[in-house]
Amino acid sequence: MRIEFDHNINLPVLPWYKRHARFWMGCALFLADVLGFTMAGLLVRWTRYLLQHNWDTSTLETIYLASLFSVISFILRGLYPGIGISPVSELRTLTITTSIVALALSSTSLYIPSLAHFSRMSQGLFWLFGLPILPIFRIGTRYLLSRSPAWGEPVILLGSGERTQFLYEHLFYRRMLGFDPVLISMESESVKDAIEKSGENILKLLEHPQVFHKMGIKTAIVTSGTIPEPTRTRLLHMQGSVFERIIKVPDQHDLGSLGVSTLDMDGVFAFEVHQNLGSFSRRFSKRLLDLILTIVGGILIMPFILLIAWAIHQSSPGEIFYKHTRIGKGGKPFKAWKFRTMISNADEALEKTLSENADLRSEWEITQKLKNDPRITPIGRFLRKFSLDELPQLWNVLRGEMSLVGPRPCVENQLPFYGSDLDLYLAVLPGLTGLWQVSGRNNTSYAERVRLDSYYVRNWSTWMDLWILFKTIWVVLKHDGAY
Repeated sequence: MRIEFDHNINLPVLPWYKRHARFWMGCALFLADVLGFTMAGLLVRWTRYLLQHNWDTSTLETIYLASLFSVISFILRGLYPGIGISPVSELRTLTITTSIVALALSSTSLYIPSLAHFSRMSQGLFWLFGLPILPIFRIGTRYLLSRSPAWGEPVILLGSGERTQFLYEHLFYRRMLGFDPVLISMESESVKDAIEKSGENILKLLEHPQVFHKMGIKTAIVTSGTIPEPTRTRLLHMQGSVFERIIKVPDQHDLGSLGVSTLDMDGVFAFEVHQNLGSFSRRFSKRLLDLILTIVGGILIMPFILLIAWAIHQSSPGEIFYKHTRIGKGGKPFKAWKFRTMISNADEALEKTLSENADLRSEWEITQKLKNDPRITPIGRFLRKFSLDELPQLWNVLRGEMSLVGPRPCVENQLPFYGSDLDLYLAVLPGLTGLWQVSGRNNTSYAERVRLDSYYVRNWSTWMDLWILFKTIWVVLKHDGAY
């Protein structure tokens, strides 16, 4: 976003839509929910008509009532404007809140005579359709609007150094979160220099906090750095009077709220780090989810798998399936199944290609992938484009060698890339899809892949798995970073 400066007070003059970003972003998500409820309601009415061959008016009353109480509950749970909520937390809040409303309405209708006509069947269908539709409409709204410079609440970053630069870049590339950092004195083209200068200006602006109201800035994000501790403390004390939200970002960039809880040790603030997958009950629930989804999904797509196998057999000589040794949980090697996408002598061709082309060798050393890999067959390129070559790994999931979601399985010579995080990788089953898959995939470096894998293991939850599976469908259809 281009920022104009008011030279009298040396502050960026934000356009009106930025100063009121919270309001219109909340309205946009509210509209998305209304459209989601409308779609779910139409599906309920159509389903009831197919079952009973009549348009039952009680269905409409049930839908209106369920939608009204759901929206009220969303407001109470802070889903409007929903700025700064992670996709996993948003999915969890939507699912739990919608389920509680459905259960409460169904239970209440049994005891209140005026609600005797309340259709529990319609409520059940409305809940069933609403669970996937609401997240789809919300994600779609965030995705479309985040591509506009108008999206994002203006916030101030207080800090300096690499940590603040990392946070700026993180918020810039994840605009769907809804934070738009406003960097004071952004004359320099260097982000790092701009951040350091913003810290110096904020120190002066804290003496005149009314200017933040004029700019429409209600949130401050504090990072560690060279900003003096008294200044950061003073900023925290401005909670409520100047800023509605004060967000403190700790130095530990590898931690996340899903795997960390706060602890008050009789006046001393601390973090407690959890390893969710260290619990037997949670590992069991993850395995159970793997088996249910794999068996049901495998049966549904079996004709498609057979069609792919036939196409590979007809297109090029060689085996239909390709089995490659990967390193699994506890360092145990296993054979990962894939549809064959390369020529028969792929290893020899790779050695020859890397020895003859320095650029390709450099690309391979950084990502362990080649964007234009000469070994890939035409049908193989199509399969990779939509990640269809990995469907046979459902067999690895059934055998307990892999999970539906987890770090992508790597070969032995890739283990050194994990460094001190290797223990985290070896602590869990590798996944058919994972956080790296839905966060840029092959467009990211291997170091970023390691960071995402480590974050996943530290912060695992069932909701994160569901969100990754949900987003995998979107990423596959877009085929971002797949080659």
